[in-house]
Amino acid sequence: MQTISIFTKYCYFFMCSLFFAFVEHEVHAAHVTTVLGNKINLNCSTNQSLKEILLIKWSRSITAGYQDIASYNADYGLFKSLKDDRLTISSCNGTCLQIHPVNLTDEGNYTCEITAFQGIFRNRFSLFVIVPPIISLNFKSLPNGLKKVQCIAAKSKPAATITWKENTFGNSTQILVDNVDGTVTVESHYHAPINFTGQKQTCIINHPAFNATQNLTVSLALATEENVKMMTSQIKFILIICASALAVGATAILVICIIKKKMKKIANSVSYNAITQICNFLLLYTYDHSTCVNLFGPKLILSSADAQI
Repeated sequence: MQTISIFTKYCYFFMCSLFFAFVEHEVHAAHVTTVLGNKINLNCSTNQSLKEILLIKWSRSITAGYQDIASYNADYGLFKSLKDDRLTISSCNGTCLQIHPVNLTDEGNYTCEITAFQGIFRNRFSLFVIVPPIISLNFKSLPNGLKKVQCIAAKSKPAATITWKENTFGNSTQILVDNVDGTVTVESHYHAPINFTGQKQTCIINHPAFNATQNLTVSLALATEENVKMMTSQIKFILIICASALAVGATAILVICIIKKKMKKIANSVSYNAITQICNFLLLYTYDHSTCVNLFGPKLILSSADAQI
């Protein structure tokens, strides 16, 4: 029974098409802008009810012509010509093409073609994808004493706009680089004079993908790479001197200990009478018995003193 109903519908469509001679209607053309990674819905508007629509077909323009994306029919459902899970027309009763997430390669012209009893209705969309920039700020001191601040807004579409807050104290130059994927990298170089020290410089970046301007600030009194290298060399030199001093001190202590140990061995090998005579000699002529005390001990000195008496 359902097959007969579908057959009757298409027969009626064929008869009506002969009457209306497949009149083609350009409904509207729209320009749609979205940000990379967002979700976008292209709504194919029509005054026909879903029962009057026989076929909805989506396509996009490419270099070689048109590329079919998908077709939708209320009786047979969805048929996807382009195998891409990011694209679907299951919402809005089949009249919406949804892309999520949006890639840069999705940019281009899309056509929605609705075939109904009254004719063919076309909606055209021009999709423009905005790519937010990757922003960074670098600071470096030049050999001539000038300070260079580099502000970069990389791989954006369209190109970002870069300005400087304290532009009255120096001058700036700008470079634009076109990337292979259609994005643009903007590099702005700010050169500060020698006397511009202890100040801060701010890079101001504007882009349609930003809800507000992005400000990046750097202090021109920050240590540069050259200063860091110089400080590192000085620290290494101080550490080498300290290590050398410690090594010399340790060596001296070791030598003293060795000499003292050898002198004690020599003293132990000398006969008791010889030691007594040496100590008596020292007491008699120098009145200094500290050497004997250190070498032979107070007991031996006492014996020597008794012998002298």
